[in-house]
Amino acid sequence: MLARTMNPMHEMKGDMSAVISPRFCHQYPVHLTVVRNPIAVTDSGKYLITDEKAHHLLGVKETLWSIHGRHVITDTETNPIATCKKKLFSGLKKWQVFQGSSSNLLFTAKNCSPIHSKIEVEVYLAGNKKQDYFWDFKVGGCWKERSFVVYDRDFKPIARMEKKSRGTSILGKETFHLTVSSKVDYAFIVTLVVLLCEAKEDKEN
Repeated sequence: MLARTMNPMHEMKGDMSAVISPRFCHQYPVHLTVVRNPIAVTDSGKYLITDEKAHHLLGVKETLWSIHGRHVITDTETNPIATCKKKLFSGLKKWQVFQGSSSNLLFTAKNCSPIHSKIEVEVYLAGNKKQDYFWDFKVGGCWKERSFVVYDRDFKPIARMEKKSRGTSILGKETFHLTVSSKVDYAFIVTLVVLLCEAKEDKEN
């Protein structure tokens, strides 16, 4: 069980739930399917993110042979909405996420668990000046069960991911069900899913 951490009274600009963009926040819960296929060769990359009606929502483009492990999250028009990079000299512990294809930092994600099977990631928004003490979001779960929960800074759950099938993955292909609470930026949550999956693959390799 995650230990609760008290967060400072710092304010986020704009809508508190919008990390990447308010256009990815809805007034109702969002149910997504995330398919990760390491050997897929598609326009959306090895990730396919769809809604309940199987409409394509987001894609992920990977830069091969990048020392930063660069991944770009794209919208339905393949426009970049976030760029993820591993922070150099941090091992497998930190990722930085930037707005679109710019150098404008959105947030940093830090792996806090030394245990391979445990998920414990702290997320710090760019405006957080007390990153050594307080996080803005936290992710906790277990890779064995292929499930995790995202909490906000008040330790309220705002998203949950679970693997659709407990069976053996075929050639590494996995399908996850992702539920995102109302008024929460689902593109931000999907970005966390990508970071977690890529970090796990890095550990295994």
